[in-house]
Amino acid sequence: MKKRVLLLFTNHRVAEKLWPIIPELASDYTIDLFCIGLFSKETPWVGDVDERDIKINKYREYIDHIIYGPGLRYHGDSIKDDLASYVDLSLYHLVIYDDNRRKSEYNIPNFYSKCKKHNITVVGNSHGNEDRPHQENGVAYDFAMDFQTGGIPANDTLISKKRGNKHILIIANFLGNRASIFPVNFNKSFIDQCGIHYLQEKYNCPVKVKIKTRLDKPDYTNDIKYVNDLLDCEVIANTDDIDQLIADSIFVIAAPSTLCFKSIQLGIPTILIRGAGAIGNFKDYPGLVNLNKQEVINSLEEQFEHGRYTDYIAKTIAGGDAFSSSTVYVQELHKRLKGHNKLVVYTALFTDDIKQVHGLLPEYNVAGIEFICFTNTPYLKSNTWDIRVVDLEGGARKTARKYKTLPHKYLPDYGAWIWMDNSCIFKYHPRDLFDYYMNGYDMCVHEHCDRTSIIDEARIILEYKLDDPDIVNLQLTRYLNNGYQETGLYETGILMRRNTNKIINFNKMWWNEIKNNSIRDQLSFPYILWQCPEISLYKIKETFVAHHSELNKKQSEHFETVPKNIIKLNENNL
Repeated sequence: MKKRVLLLFTNHRVAEKLWPIIPELASDYTIDLFCIGLFSKETPWVGDVDERDIKINKYREYIDHIIYGPGLRYHGDSIKDDLASYVDLSLYHLVIYDDNRRKSEYNIPNFYSKCKKHNITVVGNSHGNEDRPHQENGVAYDFAMDFQTGGIPANDTLISKKRGNKHILIIANFLGNRASIFPVNFNKSFIDQCGIHYLQEKYNCPVKVKIKTRLDKPDYTNDIKYVNDLLDCEVIANTDDIDQLIADSIFVIAAPSTLCFKSIQLGIPTILIRGAGAIGNFKDYPGLVNLNKQEVINSLEEQFEHGRYTDYIAKTIAGGDAFSSSTVYVQELHKRLKGHNKLVVYTALFTDDIKQVHGLLPEYNVAGIEFICFTNTPYLKSNTWDIRVVDLEGGARKTARKYKTLPHKYLPDYGAWIWMDNSCIFKYHPRDLFDYYMNGYDMCVHEHCDRTSIIDEARIILEYKLDDPDIVNLQLTRYLNNGYQETGLYETGILMRRNTNKIINFNKMWWNEIKNNSIRDQLSFPYILWQCPEISLYKIKETFVAHHSELNKKQSEHFETVPKNIIKLNENNL
């Protein structure tokens, strides 16, 4: 019997990217669709073609049950109902949520907590093209798929479309007849400065303008009239075939939005106007220009000459180059689901003399957890740890720091990691400790037992000659000149992290600091933490160190340390 999956769709535009994964998922799962918020039939449709019905009808054969939940009566309305009361969560193995936002106004965090009580994995998805992607791991979902991991499955259907060269297409975001969060909007100034009249005459073809309909402006015909008063064109609010509308374009001028990836993937010259929408994944796109007639004309000429930006597409959209994002998405989903609940304890024990190390590995007799140690000596043995012998990369200390900071690189198939210095010891099962400390958090670390600031940390490094004074002073000065605000000081000998995009970003930034500055990772850790405010950190108040805490911190009941003596190794070492 197939496991059952619940698709939680809240917004037709946000959910649009996911529809093509349904046939592939249906081969392994029984699929139910739960429609709430803007996707609920209780929410009035704004526009001339209800795109919700079009999509449901197209994929209906793959969906077992459709459940209609609470909708919105007006813009600003919220959902008070318990979403879990609409579905029997005991039936489901997996929930795929169309967004990566918390959406407290839809009661999503409450629904997520109910899912976790049933041990259901909840997968979020990119809201769209965002400047700063929302990351609500542990609040609205367990992990999220983005364009780089799961692509944009909705664009796979473009492969069957033929180019038409019938019109110039303008994709608007906010119109000039309403309030906007962006400085550049579709108005008379936009039309004049983008050079559309000149381009229309040059290419001798009509103009079509695609507008967004929104619940806060239910009379969308006023928007159509507004656009027609500015420009002689056809205005499109909704369509039953957005792919063909785009495929028939000679070129596109648009506010940056997810929809624009369709024309880019088709190789249609696409001008994105800076300031009219979120830049996000378009930051490296060659067709991103200012609202300036000459810049628009120059970029169009370059794009017609260059052709499809294959490298950009491949880098930005997984599966985008071959229109295979649906397959990539499902494969990545299965991979992530397999590793999501896998927790690994890992350490690194590198040495400049393979016949000796500082301390041995603690032995444990625990089930259901993997222990992995990276080392460069073939003589290190253990009954607990999976010993992985690798090459040094720039000395023993620096190599150890690299493996410590970059678990996503060396242990990518795990849902979470616990780093333990080899002198640190668990007093309880690692899984129990992880669940205890990491409930709703991205990362967990102990507060420093003796100091509270990086200034004090730098002073100790210099006093005990633990690193080059010039490097440490320059690093500290740079941090302070950059406006660093103290976030505390931490003992990084024990570090718990989830395998999420924001933690991976943190890991990369942390390693970059260590690689190019002081090897003392506790100096750079607070600075990178300050640069990543989106990370939720649990700070353990107790200390695991053996010596008396200068700050009189209570000794941990969960962890302890043992001395690191120099241990001689040989081929018979156990």
